[in-house]
Amino acid sequence: LGFYRRLTNINHKGVDVIMRYTLRLLTTQQFTRAASLICAMEKIRQDNTGILGANEFSIGVWVGQATTPNRKEKARSILKKLQQEDLDEGDEDPFLITKCPWCSAGMGLVPINKPPVKGKRSFPKLQLIGIVGTKDTVKFLCQDSKCHFSKNYLPIYVIDDDVYEKTPTILIATVDKFAQVAWMPDAKSIFGFDKDGNRANDPPGLILQDELHLITGPLGSMFGLYETLIEDLCTDKRKQKPVKPKIICSTATIRRYAKQVESLYNRKNNTL
Repeated sequence: LGFYRRLTNINHKGVDVIMRYTLRLLTTQQFTRAASLICAMEKIRQDNTGILGANEFSIGVWVGQATTPNRKEKARSILKKLQQEDLDEGDEDPFLITKCPWCSAGMGLVPINKPPVKGKRSFPKLQLIGIVGTKDTVKFLCQDSKCHFSKNYLPIYVIDDDVYEKTPTILIATVDKFAQVAWMPDAKSIFGFDKDGNRANDPPGLILQDELHLITGPLGSMFGLYETLIEDLCTDKRKQKPVKPKIICSTATIRRYAKQVESLYNRKNNTL
């Protein structure tokens, strides 16, 4: 979808695909995997700007503040703390990236190679590499000089403020995060709207929903309320016939799947 939109509109930018998960652990795992795909797409774009334009392909993660920092100021504060402290195995890296998605060089908190102390159990010390602070935010830069992304920042965004500003091509999020739309005005940029609420870019055209079987009971009731809003925000109404996003779901059970899809998305036309 990302390539298609660029080929039909060289100036296109904004979120094309939303991937939603019910569990934060799955979200972060899929984020690191999808980052490799985005790096490949971005390398192709850089080599073919005459066809694919100047706007980068990128990926963002949109989850709770317990997993990633929501604000740029907090991210810079966390980065400064990690750079100054003596780190060991017990410390956590809230920036998610553990290796360069392009060349697999170590990133984030990486063990410092030291010979073990004889007769004494010792934990490896850690150093923070590949995560750099800029004037106003935190970015990723591979430290392997042979890597393509050692000269260009990786097209990865893990801070909410950056997600709203950069509107990455693929956005990976948890279901509950979409409640932010109700009281976070900047979140409307994800759906292609400018600060005044006018349609500025194409809305997301594809929604991938994982673990559909978990969205039942009270969670399903709340999810269905928000889904009405999300579908409307993702519907392109500029054309004579409004274009709704395509929704693809995965589930561990298919029993009464059609009824569940209708209850959540109000769509009777679905295929297995």
